[in-house]
Amino acid sequence: MIFSVYNSRWSHGTALGDVAKVQVNINGKQDSLTVVKADGTFPCYLGSKLTSMNDKVEAVGLSSNGQELGRAAVTLN
Repeated sequence: MIFSVYNSRWSHGTALGDVAKVQVNINGKQDSLTVVKADGTFPCYLGSKLTSMNDKVEAVGLSSNGQELGRAAVTLN
């Protein structure tokens, strides 16, 4: 499973494998949960939720039944 996350107010990522949902954690706290589209892409709004470029953002790939399949740090730029 690979995540590619492109950062802006609206971030977009790609999840490969059996990932059905992506949970975003900001500074160790669950922030949002989004469904992965059929083409493997997913949208995520981060804009006003980030307070600093030093915030720690992580994308967690979940199966359709909520089992964690992997996680990836998101680099803010």
